[in-house]
Amino acid sequence: MSWIEQPTLDFVGSFDLSKLNIDEAFLNFTSNTSSNLWLYSLSSACYSCPYTLVSEEAFEPGVSKSLKIDTKYSTKYRFRTEGINEIANAQLTKNEYKFCDFEGDINFKEFGVYNVQMIEEDNTSKCIVTEAAAPVNIYLPLLIALFIYIALISFSFVFGTIRKHWRHCQESKGSELLVRESPHASVESMAPKIPPQAPPTTSTPPTPGMSPTLSSVSNPTSRPQRQRLKSLDTFRGISIVLMIFVNSGGGKYYFFEHAIWDGLCVADLVFPWFLWIMGVCVPISVKSQVKRGIPKLKIFKYILIRSIKLIGLGILYNTLDQPAQFGENANLRIPGVLQRFGICYFVSATLVLISMTVNFTKPGGRAVSTVILEVTKKKYFFFLQILEMKM
Repeated sequence: MSWIEQPTLDFVGSFDLSKLNIDEAFLNFTSNTSSNLWLYSLSSACYSCPYTLVSEEAFEPGVSKSLKIDTKYSTKYRFRTEGINEIANAQLTKNEYKFCDFEGDINFKEFGVYNVQMIEEDNTSKCIVTEAAAPVNIYLPLLIALFIYIALISFSFVFGTIRKHWRHCQESKGSELLVRESPHASVESMAPKIPPQAPPTTSTPPTPGMSPTLSSVSNPTSRPQRQRLKSLDTFRGISIVLMIFVNSGGGKYYFFEHAIWDGLCVADLVFPWFLWIMGVCVPISVKSQVKRGIPKLKIFKYILIRSIKLIGLGILYNTLDQPAQFGENANLRIPGVLQRFGICYFVSATLVLISMTVNFTKPGGRAVSTVILEVTKKKYFFFLQILEMKM
C-alpha cells in the first residue's frame, strides 16, 4: 500500500489510473469456464438487500473484461450462471445458479488494480483474486491532520509553561533587586497590596406585599458580569466545527457521513449533540430571566417567537434547492433539522418555565426549591408505580 493518496503509477498494464475517482478501483476478470457468467453485487451498507446485477453483458468463456468498482463500502460479489433477473430473488438464496463468491479474501481499496480469475475444474468452481497494483493509503490526510493538531497542542502547552516560568523568574529577580537597593525596606512593604474589600451586605427581610429578593446589592446601577460555562462553550465549538466538516463532504470518508440504513457514524452525532447543548442551556437561560424578575408570560412569548423563527428558517432552507410550489404539484418539505429544533425547544423551554422556581430561602425555613424538588420526586415515582400496575 502506498503512503501517499495519489497513485504512484499512471498506467498499470492497459489500465489508466488517472480515470479513477475517489473510492474507485479496477477489476480485471478472466473467465476459464465453459459457460457464460453474470456478476452480482451486494454492498455492506445495504441492510437485508438482495444481490443486484452489475452488468447485463455476460462474461464469456476465455474473454477478459474489466470493470470500475466502488470501494467506499465493502462489497460482496457473486458470479451466477443465470442473469435474467436484475435482482436475484429466492433462487440466489438456494444457490441454484451460484458459481463462486469473492469478497473476504481481499479488501478492494482506492486506486487499486485487481485480477479475478473464474476457474472451473473437476466439477468445482472457484474465483481467485490477486492484486496487480497496490492501492493508496486513504487515511494519510487524517494522520497528517492529527499529527499537526497534536503538535500545535504540545507547542501551546510547552510555550505556556515556559512563559509562566519566565514571568515567575522575572518577578523574583525584580523583588531581589528592590531589596538590594533599599536594604531598610520592611517585609510588609514588599508584600503585594490587597485591595480593600467592601463589607459584606446582609439581606433585608421582605416587606409585606413584596416578593423576596435574592440579596441586596450595594450599587443597584452596576450589573454583574455574566459568567460563561467554558466546558459547554468548548463542546459547542467542537460540534460546530464537526458540523461544518461533515456538511462540506467529510473528506469523502464514509464514517464522517450519515449511516445509510443501520449503524452509527460521526455525522449522526451532530444533531443529538446540539439537542443536548440546547437542553443544558434552556434551564440556565430561563432561570436567569426569572431571577431578574421578568414575567413568565413575557418569557413564554419570547420562547414562542424563537420557536416560530426556527421552524420558519427550516422551511425556507428546504426551498433552496428548488423553489417552493403550492397546489397539486406541491414539493415543499415541512420536516427538517431546524424544524425539529424549534419543536424541541418550545416543548422543553415551556416545561422548564412552568416548573421553574427562584432558588431563595425563607427566613427560618428550608430552600423552597428543595421542597418543590422533593414533591416532584414523589409525584414522579407515584406516576411510575401507576404505569407498572397497568402494565
